[in-house]
Amino acid sequence: MDTYVIRHMLATLIYRASKAIEDAPAQYSTFSAGVGVRTPVEILHHISDLLVWTHGVICEEERIDSPLADWRTEVKRFYDSAAMLDQALAAPQETLALTWEQILQGPMCDAMTHVGQLLMLRRLAGAPVPGENFSQADIRVGRVQLG
Repeated sequence: MDTYVIRHMLATLIYRASKAIEDAPAQYSTFSAGVGVRTPVEILHHISDLLVWTHGVICEEERIDSPLADWRTEVKRFYDSAAMLDQALAAPQETLALTWEQILQGPMCDAMTHVGQLLMLRRLAGAPVPGENFSQADIRVGRVQLG
């Protein structure tokens, strides 16, 4: 598998996540859908953790855990983590602990699932994102910030 597919998946993830996190109302970040359900800030933190972990797999670096922060900090961390991962994906890779297929089916698909949760929670919090035909969206490999 070519890294282009993973980079396109990452660009798609960034595009869709930006719809959930940009211009979100203040109460959204801590919105609770119920006991045991992560808040949007916790979900965004987890998505960033997945991106950092994936970067670590690709660059053979140890993952450093980051404590949960406020919404603004987590949004910045998300975009920074995405940029760091995209840079690593753009560089030639010799050997990896996982295959590209495993990276796609594992952390990348997990992160996309969590973006769906962010969008659902935004709707439940009373600030839905308008529908969009994502197959026609302006998604570009290498674009790591939309907001």
